[in-house]
Amino acid sequence: MGLFDEVVGAFLKGDAGKYQAILSWVEEQGGIQVLLEKLQSGGLGAILSTRLSNQMFFIILMKKI
Repeated sequence: MGLFDEVVGAFLKGDAGKYQAILSWVEEQGGIQVLLEKLQSGGLGAILSTRLSNQMFFIILMKKI
C-alpha cells in the first residue's frame, strides 16, 4: 500500500486530525519541495530516493535520521 492510499484510508477512518497536523507542518517548512530539498541537503538523498521510488530492502540506519 502506498503513502497516498494510507492517507486516504486514514481520512476515511476518521484519523484526519493526525494527517492534517503533518500537512500543516509540511506547509510551515515551505511545502513539500522545500522539505525534500532540506532533507536531501542534510544527507538523506539516498534514503529519500529509495522511499519515494518504493524500492524494498533499503535499511535506514537510525543514526542517519
